[in-house]
Amino acid sequence: MPEKERFRDYLAFKIVNIFQSTFKARLMDKLPLYKEAAFCKGVHCYVASSVELKRSQRDFEPQMSVWLRNFKPGEVFYDIGANIGMFSLTVAKMHNKQVNVYAFEPSFSTFASLVRNIIANHFGDVIFPFSFALGSVQGMRNFNYTDIASGASVHTLDTVVNQTGSEFTPAFSQKVISYSLDELVRSFGLASPTHIKIDVDGGEREIIEGMKQILQG
Repeated sequence: MPEKERFRDYLAFKIVNIFQSTFKARLMDKLPLYKEAAFCKGVHCYVASSVELKRSQRDFEPQMSVWLRNFKPGEVFYDIGANIGMFSLTVAKMHNKQVNVYAFEPSFSTFASLVRNIIANHFGDVIFPFSFALGSVQGMRNFNYTDIASGASVHTLDTVVNQTGSEFTPAFSQKVISYSLDELVRSFGLASPTHIKIDVDGGEREIIEGMKQILQG
């Protein structure tokens, strides 16, 4: 192929690449969409993946809804394993921002969506998000991801055996700081919880061991 034609083809290739990159960037500015959640009317969720879409379409079991509705103004809710914020957002909306929520989610990708949801729903003054792990002691731990997609679950702390007893190869292993809830409240002055929800795919017992003082007090 003559030199001029090769240069022409190369130039055309670069122009197409630039156009595609610009188009993708502009498309990403428009996406992901915020969709109204099925679990709470008036709450909108950031949807960046099929996992997040499924989570936004979930609903509560009747007895869970009754529990959440019975919270009282001035109480404090700890949402441990908050994921994209299904419980946190619902409590803030359901109680007209009269219940303070502490939302704990160590996954970097899911935490970003949790914060986006808090911002989008104007709950930044009542939902306080934290991106670290909870356990029985303070220290540096390995947080093992089954999937790095936002909204994914069944991650583990230190072990590569999930809650079903199956061993897995982590998609990513991240060093995270872990606290016990007793240490967290004592050291940083967090308000003690009135209500607690824990959903961490197998690490619930260790978290409960780290909150004995809270449960007694």
